[in-house]
Amino acid sequence: MARFSFVFSALLAFLVGSNFSVRASEFSSPLSTAKPNAADRSCLLCDLKPSMTLPNHFLNQACEDLHVATCVDGRGQESQQSQLKNLEAQLRGTVSRARQVTLRAMGFQDEADAIRKSLARQGIELKSELSQKARRFVFDNDLSSYVPDSELYAVTSKCEARAAELRSISTYMQSDLVKLREHRDQIRAFFAEVKRQRNFAVSLVLPGFFKQIAAKCGTLQALDEKVQAASQYVRLKNVCASLPQLRRRVLDLYRKQEAPEARQQALALVTEHSDVLDVQVTENVTENITTTQSASAPTSNLMVSLGLDDPASALRTEIASLTDGLYNSCENVASGFRDSMAPTRETVLKKANLARPTIEALIETYYSETTKSTLLKMLERVKLGAMRVVRRITPDQKLQNKIQQQYQQLELGWFKKPASEAYVRDPNSGIEYLDEDTTSPTDDLFLSLSDADLSTFTSLDAFYRPSGSVGVFQSVASVNLMPAFLRMTEQNPHGSLSILAHEVSHLIGPRMSVINGHDMRAAHRPLLTCLSSPESIRLQPQQADEAVADMVAAEIMAELISELPEQERLNAVASALQPLCLMEDGRVLRLFFDDNGSHPSPILRMSGLFGASPALRRAMGCERESQAFRSCSWKGDQ
Repeated sequence: MARFSFVFSALLAFLVGSNFSVRASEFSSPLSTAKPNAADRSCLLCDLKPSMTLPNHFLNQACEDLHVATCVDGRGQESQQSQLKNLEAQLRGTVSRARQVTLRAMGFQDEADAIRKSLARQGIELKSELSQKARRFVFDNDLSSYVPDSELYAVTSKCEARAAELRSISTYMQSDLVKLREHRDQIRAFFAEVKRQRNFAVSLVLPGFFKQIAAKCGTLQALDEKVQAASQYVRLKNVCASLPQLRRRVLDLYRKQEAPEARQQALALVTEHSDVLDVQVTENVTENITTTQSASAPTSNLMVSLGLDDPASALRTEIASLTDGLYNSCENVASGFRDSMAPTRETVLKKANLARPTIEALIETYYSETTKSTLLKMLERVKLGAMRVVRRITPDQKLQNKIQQQYQQLELGWFKKPASEAYVRDPNSGIEYLDEDTTSPTDDLFLSLSDADLSTFTSLDAFYRPSGSVGVFQSVASVNLMPAFLRMTEQNPHGSLSILAHEVSHLIGPRMSVINGHDMRAAHRPLLTCLSSPESIRLQPQQADEAVADMVAAEIMAELISELPEQERLNAVASALQPLCLMEDGRVLRLFFDDNGSHPSPILRMSGLFGASPALRRAMGCERESQAFRSCSWKGDQ
């Protein structure tokens, strides 16, 4: 599935004109460069006010470096990041409020109360709220807003601070043996406490516990026989020899997990194997043994021969080693807690997601008819522009007709309220839930609601999806904007327009055109060869579809931008490409050298694709080709 993901900011909202119209005859009209007039309503951007205004000293840089002109402004970036956080908080808050009505009808105060009571039924009593510092350490952002704490989990709140404290102690050049032994004993005791909590966490997810041991057995089996024979692997080898029996014990406990005694038996099983869980399987066995001996036997002959017979030095070495182990154990505890809570959390939240009050609240919030009308007009206009590009790059009339038919059938993905008969009423609570048995497996709304985190409603994403089928169920080709981007339609319509242009262009990309039955690879080959050169953006093979979508989108945007008065064009381009600025998230250098992603880095996309596009440069009023990037077209070098 081709995706075009953005991280973007919410700018000041403004009214979007709603009196757009599109002429069907434009499928065959040439690239427009005429000035707009009051009667010409094909000028879609004439009704949209740019959400960004470039400072004058940046305007001059747009032709040389579109990325710098649009993105590199310290105060502006800081403001964008702040607004991004606000937007993300708004999206999460909307999801939480939508569920709140349902959760209260189910008898819970809120999400935390629902999770707390559900865990209590499993014998896990949660009594207090997790501290802010511990929450950041133990849980990720999605969990942090509503996962509570318990006395049993209290050790994790100390983990980060204690480990950091002990690590700093290990760097001191102390010679006070009493003090050093005191620090060592503290960390040993805390280590034991962390291990006990880790065992509890793993006992709640027995299949995960078995997988950990099985993985160690697989790693051990792959090593040399001499390494396998090392003394520290004897116990692990014995456990591995009886792995089928251990799996059966785990399976039996998993089957009776609701029984009162199951949890204690699970804890006993994990505790019994805690030494195996701690084994680090590695080829460097001799080196590990030496390190252990030197840390635990400060007066050994080995240390004397190395000149390390200083007891204080030995204690510092031992503390450093223990501290490293403590960090790993703390991470294991955190991971265990997340895993142990995940099934209960997902069950509670998924049920709330599929309730009618939740669904209707989400759709009413994001999927307004006004926004849909605006996007449909934008979609039709960019489809026309994409079709004009197709006609320029391939002379094959049959191929053109096939693509045109597919563009005419391409729809805007849009959620709407399910019909009343799609729900089934819970006889106990009286709440109506979406009926899974009568829902199509291609129903995007049901699939989105089945995600406990409702990430569809909080993620910053947009994508093109080709038509397909699952059994007798058919799905049509569509361009889909997540709710975050629906907000952009209100706040930065130029940005929303560029997203649509990119996604619509995926229909004719190299790989996607083969999937869609109209192979365009030959038409794209000269362009991709040019883009792959060091003088262009050194395009990587896996980025071909995204690069083509950007280049087609650049020509579509050039057509639209050229209809604006010249003095408005640069600001319109800045607004259109502004979402790409925030994809960097402050990691420009890392992304610049990241050749593994499906998208080129934002720097390369903005200045090397959009900024070097001959059509967009002409629309922007740039009088010469880009000096930093080779200008590429479907003929190859421009």
